[in-house]
Amino acid sequence: MNPYNKDKTYDFGPETNWHNSPLGILKSGKHRRRGDDYYYHLAINNQRLLLRLTLNDPTGLKTGSRPLKQLGILDIIVDGQRLPQFQWCLENRLNPVSFKIIKQDTRIKDNVCESKIDQGEFLIKLDSADITALKKSSSLQFITRLGKHLTILNYDMNGFAKNFKQYETQLNDAHKKTSATSHIKARKIPTPISRKPRNCYAKPPVEFSGSIKQIAYPCNDSAQQRQARNNIRHKVNQLKARKKEEQQRQAAQEKKRLAELAAQRKREEEKIKKQRLQKQRELEFKKMKTRLWIARCKKHWNNGVSPCFCRPYISHAPAGTKDTCKK
Repeated sequence: MNPYNKDKTYDFGPETNWHNSPLGILKSGKHRRRGDDYYYHLAINNQRLLLRLTLNDPTGLKTGSRPLKQLGILDIIVDGQRLPQFQWCLENRLNPVSFKIIKQDTRIKDNVCESKIDQGEFLIKLDSADITALKKSSSLQFITRLGKHLTILNYDMNGFAKNFKQYETQLNDAHKKTSATSHIKARKIPTPISRKPRNCYAKPPVEFSGSIKQIAYPCNDSAQQRQARNNIRHKVNQLKARKKEEQQRQAAQEKKRLAELAAQRKREEEKIKKQRLQKQRELEFKKMKTRLWIARCKKHWNNGVSPCFCRPYISHAPAGTKDTCKK
């Protein structure tokens, strides 16, 4: 299933603790390479699961700190079983391809799954069944494609349920406090009316509307208008380049497959040809052997008898020839 040769596996076990974060319950795995810290943040709250990749950012609050060439999710596995919500995303891709992967240009119904390469993150919305399964789980695995190889992330889930329970308690307390405050009648203080500049939007072409978000800018600011349009153009060019690269890769694979089929057919044809020549040689040898023996036997057949060594060829003897072989 994997056409790449540089798979990497990172295990983030119980030594990496869960803790409360503005992102939710957070576990931040780290891999150090060439003097930099590469972080793999897993954050779960009551609405979504977030995988964010950052560079030299232990908090996980930065986005876009780690440039990526690819960010594709092939699978999310909880205790050896695919997360049901991820299966739903695979089945509800609006621009499906034969290879089952969710990447930056994959559009999912209702945006339940999103891969955002510019922010270095993957997000999947969770329902109550998914959250319950995560509370009871002992391991969570991501199979990802970063660049031209697979990166497998294994998270130990021990301690998650305890921290998530505290998170839910805090949510309930905050909700109760907000509800109580809303019932207190306070004197209404008129707020000054602020006149915000009207926004205009730089939009991508229609075929890229599902992959590139429109960018807002003040309608009266020509400099920000140029910047927004340049950003849209840059993202469109990036998507076109990635699409072309993918098409070239698939074309090369198809060319290789056809070449292998042609070579296999040629080998089979040569094998059949050799078998046919071998049978022809055997038949000619048998005919030559028969002629030699018949020549030897004729001098006996001319006397009306046929010895034992002529028995295999007695059908060629004159009528009335007596078989003298007693074996």
